Amino acid sequence: MRSKIERPAEEVFEWYLKPGALERMIPPWEKIEILSHEGNPSSIGSQVVFKIKIGPFSKHWVLEHSEFIEGKSFTNIQIHGPFKFWKYVHRVHPISDGECEVEDEVEFSAPFSFLNPMIEKRLRRIVQWCHERLKNDLQVQNRYFSEPMRILVSGSKGFIGSDLCAFLRSAGHQVVRLTRSKRGKMEDAIYWNPKTGEIDKDQFEDFDAIIHLAGKNIASGFWTKKLKEEIFLSRARDSWLLSQVLIRLLRPPKTLICASAIGIYGNRGEEDLTEKSPPGTGFLADVCQKWEKATSSIENRGTRGVHPRFGLVLSSKGGTLGKLLPAFRLGLGAIIGSGKQKVSWISLDDVVYGLYHALMTKEIEGPVNFTAPEILTNASFSKKLAKALHRPLFFRVGEKFLRLLLGEMADEMFLASVKAHPEKLQAFGYSFFYPTLDFTLRSTLGIFL
Repeated sequence: MRSKIERPAEEVFEWYLKPGALERMIPPWEKIEILSHEGNPSSIGSQVVFKIKIGPFSKHWVLEHSEFIEGKSFTNIQIHGPFKFWKYVHRVHPISDGECEVEDEVEFSAPFSFLNPMIEKRLRRIVQWCHERLKNDLQVQNRYFSEPMRILVSGSKGFIGSDLCAFLRSAGHQVVRLTRSKRGKMEDAIYWNPKTGEIDKDQFEDFDAIIHLAGKNIASGFWTKKLKEEIFLSRARDSWLLSQVLIRLLRPPKTLICASAIGIYGNRGEEDLTEKSPPGTGFLADVCQKWEKATSSIENRGTRGVHPRFGLVLSSKGGTLGKLLPAFRLGLGAIIGSGKQKVSWISLDDVVYGLYHALMTKEIEGPVNFTAPEILTNASFSKKLAKALHRPLFFRVGEKFLRLLLGEMADEMFLASVKAHPEKLQAFGYSFFYPTLDFTLRSTLGIFL
């Protein structure tokens, strides 16, 4: 399969060899995890070890560089894995000084011959998606001129953070993880423990930017008093503590991007909401307000503070959509409550690209709504998802039942209506790659025409 890329061949070929590029080439619907890289990716004999899930089973898959022609092509062959034979050849063909064509050629033999047509169809979907991802990543990365930056990221292993870190590395930046795991004490990680105050201040020096995404998952269980306290502390307290560390640095970062959420608006019905709208009421609104205020001390010192207010972030790799997919695939999807409540959502790719846009656009500061231009009702959202999966939508979960089951959480997470517009992102020149739910679902589910 071939695709035209509007970038020089040398640049495209070099991108494939950068840290993070391989992670960016794994489609969200594929259950593949990179376990290790061994050797220089431009050297014959270098290997990548994957863990792939096949139904309920997991298997290691080892690929090795068998051929490498600088600037033109590389070939991977299977050393160990699920195929009888696997050979993947990637070529980059120059067309002009600023344009090239990428070509992927795969030869394989499945353990059972009757599987070959199904696997071939699946590979075509994967390659088509990879070419689209490559075009988009290069378009975003080449829009901004920047010297390589040193960036500290918390929540680097999370739903958003893992994709963002891979993107930043493939753009040529140095990414250091802020981790609470002592196993993370290594070159690319800084250990901290906000609960005990175990922090080495000197390690936070000389970062160009810090992106703080970590926080307790608000959907990790029933909202008991204990869980609500954990949610609050993991956001407001930990962000405040990070801010206190930063104001004591000799060389604080120029930019701090600290996550927030559209939960700050509360349940607002049909009201059109922008970054200028006042906060609402409720537990989430209160948490988000304190979350955003927690970094005011470092922002007052001159660090540019950005607070991305995330809507419902969509990707088949996880998050809310990942939890909805099993039920919808079984035809058990449902409309929630009246179905009239507004759903402000955004694709995971637009979150990654939007965060990069905010990082590189020095005029952006303060709260920023990270939501797609298309705002849907819950009923419309559910119908579009069922249609994309070619499944019926028969069921409805009533408000009374949901409140009985989930209590306060039902009103704030599932029945609240938030019509948040991405006014600031668009005003500062961001153009959405996935502005509609139909387009987003086609990409993240791998549904290509």
